[in-house]
Amino acid sequence: MKIAVIAPSPVPFEFGGAERVWLGLTHYFANDTRHVCELIKLPSPERNFREIINSYRQFSELSLSQFDLVISGKYPAWMVSHRNHVVYMLHRLRGLYDTWPADLTTNLPDDALLAKLKAVLHHPSTSRTQLPEIFGEISQLLIACPPEEWLALPAPLIRAIVHKLDAIGLASQGISKYLAISQNVRNRANYFPPEAKVEVAHVPSDLALSILREGAAQPADHFNGIDDTVPTFFTVSRLDDAKRISLIIDAFRQVKAPSRLVIAGDGPQRQALTKQAQGDKRILFVGRLSEAELARHYQTALAVPFVPYDEDYGLVTLEALAAGRPVVTVSDAGGVLEFVEDGVTGLVADPDPASLAAAFEALLKNPIQARKMGEAGREWVRPITWRSLGTALVLPAEERPRRRIVIANTYPLWPADTGGKRRAWSMARELASRADVTIIALTRHDATPEQVTFSPYFRELRIPISQEHIEAEWALTKLLDETSVSDIAATLYGHLTPALEHTLRSHLAGADLAIACHPYLYRFLRAAWEGPIWYDAHNVETVLKDAILPPTPAGRAVLAEVAQLERDCVAGAEQILTVSAEERTIFHDRFGKPKEQIWLIPNGADIPAEPYLERERREALKERIGVKGPLAIYVGSWHAPNVEGALALIEIARECPEWTFLFVGNMVAASEVQAVALPDNVLLLGLVDEEALQTIFAAADVGINPVVQGAGTSLKVIDYAAHGALVLTTPIGLRGIDMQDGEHVIVAERAQMAGALHRIATDTLDAYQERISSAFNYVSENLSWRAIMRNIPF
Repeated sequence: MKIAVIAPSPVPFEFGGAERVWLGLTHYFANDTRHVCELIKLPSPERNFREIINSYRQFSELSLSQFDLVISGKYPAWMVSHRNHVVYMLHRLRGLYDTWPADLTTNLPDDALLAKLKAVLHHPSTSRTQLPEIFGEISQLLIACPPEEWLALPAPLIRAIVHKLDAIGLASQGISKYLAISQNVRNRANYFPPEAKVEVAHVPSDLALSILREGAAQPADHFNGIDDTVPTFFTVSRLDDAKRISLIIDAFRQVKAPSRLVIAGDGPQRQALTKQAQGDKRILFVGRLSEAELARHYQTALAVPFVPYDEDYGLVTLEALAAGRPVVTVSDAGGVLEFVEDGVTGLVADPDPASLAAAFEALLKNPIQARKMGEAGREWVRPITWRSLGTALVLPAEERPRRRIVIANTYPLWPADTGGKRRAWSMARELASRADVTIIALTRHDATPEQVTFSPYFRELRIPISQEHIEAEWALTKLLDETSVSDIAATLYGHLTPALEHTLRSHLAGADLAIACHPYLYRFLRAAWEGPIWYDAHNVETVLKDAILPPTPAGRAVLAEVAQLERDCVAGAEQILTVSAEERTIFHDRFGKPKEQIWLIPNGADIPAEPYLERERREALKERIGVKGPLAIYVGSWHAPNVEGALALIEIARECPEWTFLFVGNMVAASEVQAVALPDNVLLLGLVDEEALQTIFAAADVGINPVVQGAGTSLKVIDYAAHGALVLTTPIGLRGIDMQDGEHVIVAERAQMAGALHRIATDTLDAYQERISSAFNYVSENLSWRAIMRNIPF
């Protein structure tokens, strides 16, 4: 497209935050997209009544029909008329809106000289057809030489005129889309038409982006005459009333600990502020700085105080956080508070010197905490880019990048070598067909964080747990009689891995949905953001852990912790995704969750592109892998019901020497299984890669599920059927799956399984082909992940 960014040019000229926005946006469109873009600025003085009116008039008369899109963001540029006009609101003329003096009336003088102008200003219409009449009446008024107090700034007349002109320029019939630079701007009274739908799109700072790209500055003992070994508070602003530098100086003068305050910038209050700081040699004014100097000051500071009053946005905040420095601000700072969370990315004090001084002292006493807050802030602002802003401005919502989902789990989901992993990974992959999905998982094997990319919209980010986390988990494991409790340890000791919290905050910024895969990272998700969370409940964890944890005082205490965690997760989740109807009932009856907030998402299967349903092809594949005679497989994770099932199946195998049994999955690593003397027809393969697993599935004649305990549906049954194997399962192994004995599968208790296998081998598998085909067709139509997830409303 041909894009025009249209803006006022200040008179006298100053290069401030708005100028950075217009230049950065223009450069992004011109250099990083296929659009062409021009920045059009008209000189717009606003020193008196006449200058403000003339500025509004010149923008209202500007013709930009040669462009496909016009973007404006500040008065009076939005007066331009265009068929495709997007408003990106920085702010209105604040002195006539939210900072209007409380002791000044808004009533216009009751004078005949104003009668015609008042009539048109009070008319409810927002049609542009009124503009000639408005400007004409203003001209007639000026010719009549009205009293000078009528034309004062501020005064009720200029307020009424600007409010009327803004109402016309911003009327919804002339604007394609509204955006605001911050929540603070969006929420201000009278800033947008009542019916407007306003999206918030944060603007980046090029300096912040540069700092993020280049990393932290190298330490130095001396910089521009400033000793970097002394803890330094650095602030930069235009030196005027709104930035409240005087408040920072008053607060800092109360600080007793060795430290320094460095103030950059210039403005009308420079002389007064210098006088205020006299006598305190720790306070230095360094004037205007280059970008490189600014970056260095940010990066060598302990923290950045920034305390404006009701700031629209505050690029200083982004720049400080990008440099990994906490921001010290105050409770009435406005847009700054969208990035500074007290105790997380900085400190929020009351807007008085004593409270601000206490915040300074707290950081000086705890520089390690200051560094942690800075690191959290850096991740907080990382997603704010020109690309994200430019996309929000240009593309209709339906053409925007996909909605974003963050899934948190206590272990990597890939390779999907267990039933639980396969369920979670497959669900995530199907969601990635409609959204941008990031899995954030803890791992104990990688020295550094690692990202595994599955597709342009699907990735897994792995965070290695800290040594302190590992040691705490091991101590808990020993306390619980060597029970594996890495998931529970993630809840109890996740705070010992700081990267977990930082990564969640970074990736949740701007996300649409978070999913807690199991409940164990729920509290970290909830601490990281306030958006919707779904709970993907693979089991009722309290029931599951009750069967696993030892019946000791320590085991009961940990079980109580799991129970409370699950209650919190269920209560806080917008939706629960449960595996079976039985568990859906438990979540409703035990936890009081409304049934409409509990979705039944049964375990599903990935349907192979070419299942080996034909007997000849299956026999050929078995020959290739060295198996003679009928082949049965058993797949399971290191989970108590699966281990117990493996032990039982080994005994069944002794009674069926004509069969070969392959045990796949890390259940075979359990000490109980390793201790058993195996018959010759049992092979413990353990974990295998995805390609090998698919080969084994395709070759198997029968898939066996011998479990007699556990919760949820058994994914292995569905996988067996999806790959064309005959399913032999216990009754409990078919829980939650609506396949029928005799029609789709063979159901037998363990004591009858050896006899069932003898019959299958004697009857030849061809006799069961109709049953195999029925099971395959049922899974394809009802239990494939694509079929299951297509009805999820996201």
